Amino acid sequence: MDNIPTVKLAEMFDKKYAISLEDAEKLYSILKTSLDEKKKVIISFEGIELLITAFLNASFGKLFKDYAEKDIDSYIEVINLPEDKNTLLQLVKERAISFYRKENDSI
Repeated sequence: MDNIPTVKLAEMFDKKYAISLEDAEKLYSILKTSLDEKKKVIISFEGIELLITAFLNASFGKLFKDYAEKDIDSYIEVINLPEDKNTLLQLVKERAISFYRKENDSI
């Protein structure tokens, strides 16, 4: 069985903060590649002490424009995210689904 790659954000960014658009774009690229290749990836928030909504919107939320929720849930696993931030991630997900559904309906 293949090992599932784990992306440790604190190591990848070499900092304890997930706040910059540049870092969010790096993560988005990894997530997009995983979905395009239909390969599972684990995203670890271990060591991240500060996380903002804008980062989650630019990295995770944007995925819902081009990918189905079931595919995102199947290929992307998030670990080591504090409960309050997990709630924030769920809110980002719900808002992105609603936003892109409305955007697609207006086309």
